Amino acid sequence: ALGIRIANYKAAVGSCHVFLWEKMQPLLMSLPEDERTLALTFQQDALSLASRQVRSAWHPTDFIA
Repeated sequence: ALGIRIANYKAAVGSCHVFLWEKMQPLLMSLPEDERTLALTFQQDALSLASRQVRSAWHPTDFIA
């Protein structure tokens, strides 16, 4: 039961990060060109990590359930 609760928490935090990084898109698009390129690259990396966090949160539950 504890493992499932931990997985739920990790997935919720990851989902929150995905939501926040996606909401930043309009702000990042309003930056000057040189700053926008770097910011969008950073955003893509952060979205990738957050998505992996959501997916990896469920792997331990495969063994627990």
